[in-house]
Amino acid sequence: MRQTPLILLLTLALAGVLSFGMAPRAEPEPVPASATTYVIVRHAEKAGDAGADPALTPKGQRRSQRLALMLRSMKLDAVLSTDYQRTRETAAPSAAQAGVELDLYDPRKPGELLTGLAERFEGASVLIVGHSNTVPDLVRRLGGEAPSGDLADDEYDNVFIVTVLGDGRVLTHRLHG
Repeated sequence: MRQTPLILLLTLALAGVLSFGMAPRAEPEPVPASATTYVIVRHAEKAGDAGADPALTPKGQRRSQRLALMLRSMKLDAVLSTDYQRTRETAAPSAAQAGVELDLYDPRKPGELLTGLAERFEGASVLIVGHSNTVPDLVRRLGGEAPSGDLADDEYDNVFIVTVLGDGRVLTHRLHG
């Protein structure tokens, strides 16, 4: 099929071959090897009527699988979870994919969790699975930006990525997935 010059020009422009004076997209600053990256999430959807320690719903199980897929290229060095069925089930696919054991922590003692965390995982990538009332606090304690209160009861899609650079600077990204 023969394309006219205008159609060819538009096709090339849409494909990004021609810039028409636009600045090229800047490459992101590379993260130094000494940076430590924390991915902090709330557990996935839990069964509402299953008592004090509910399992994940089928939707929650699918979300935990998607989280593992999302993080597969990150090469997790550790996966931390509270000792509740819903958090363990959320963390398990990511731990299995990364080939690491699930490491449990007490959500009532965030200071204890964070003590030595930087030294223990310096330069590593760590997934931390918590709860609606602990995730924002952990993000803030690591120096990141998070909502001032708890996450809403129906808010399961927040993924906070806190990167602590070797010079002490902290980068925070909040994704929804």
